[in-house]
Order: sequence, then C-alpha cells, then structure tokens
Amino acid sequence: MSRKFLKKAAIGCATAFGILFATSFLGLVYWLWSGMKEQEQIAADINIRIDSPPEVSQYEEFAIDIYLENTSANPYKLSDIDVPPEYFEEVNIFDAQPPFHDRFVGVATGQMNYKFKVDIPPQQTTKVTLLAISENPGTYREFISVCINTSSTCIGNTIRTEVVTEKSQ
Repeated sequence: MSRKFLKKAAIGCATAFGILFATSFLGLVYWLWSGMKEQEQIAADINIRIDSPPEVSQYEEFAIDIYLENTSANPYKLSDIDVPPEYFEEVNIFDAQPPFHDRFVGVATGQMNYKFKVDIPPQQTTKVTLLAISENPGTYREFISVCINTSSTCIGNTIRTEVVTEKSQ
C-alpha cells in the first residue's frame, strides 16, 4: 500500500470519527435540553402534597398519603417514588395503595425505588398511600422524589417523621 492511500484512509477515518463524535455530542445536548424542558412542564402541571403524621410511636404502623394534582389537560403517569436510605432504613415502607409493582435499592443513589404504573388523569387528583412501620426513635426529615412518566423526571418534596418511644399527649 502506498503512503498516499494510507494518508487518505487516516484522514477519512478521522473525519468519520469527528462527525460521529459531533453528532453524539449534539444528540446528548438535545436529550439533556429536552429532558429539562419536560421536567419544567411536569413541575408546572403536577402539584404534589405529602401528608403524614408528624409523630408516631416506635413500631407503629402509619400511612403516608401522597396527592398528585394534575392541573393540565394532559394525562400523566406516576413512574416511581424514590426514598433516601436515611429514611427507609428507619421507617419501613412495606405496602402501598395502589400497590407498587416493584421495589429495589438504586445502585448509584442508594435510594429505595418504589415502581408504580398509576394514571394521573387531566384535571384530577390521584392519591397514593404508602403504608409504613416506624422502627428506630429519631426525627427523620428527608427529600423524597416523585417521578412522573419516567424515572428521570422527578419532583422533590420533603417528608418529616418523628419516631418516639412514647407519644406525647
């Protein structure tokens, strides 16, 4: 093979790699930008309220009610609820209504992911109740992510639960 041919082949390969890299980079930028736009739209359309008792006795079962109000004309779907380990290690969420279809600890985040397939119809409020049992005394104030449509479009909300050995009167 001639040097001229090898030089042209190297230039061709470098050009193809450059085009592939640029296309991939632009695709990633567009994906991130469109994800942020979707996140903004969901945050504008869905209002989330979490109701839970401020104080529970150790080993007491209690309910955490999550209200998802869809203020838009578009249907949405609850994808998952992500709970940080600082909360789920002290308060055991063992069931839900409607039920979650899967739960697992996320490898990257350490959060407990409760997977749902719950419709949030337009102009309606959907209620999800997490059933929990308190385990260790302490005050647990954590940031819970409620993910709409996909696991990457989440709205955060704070939950606070104080677990006491005896309830105050």
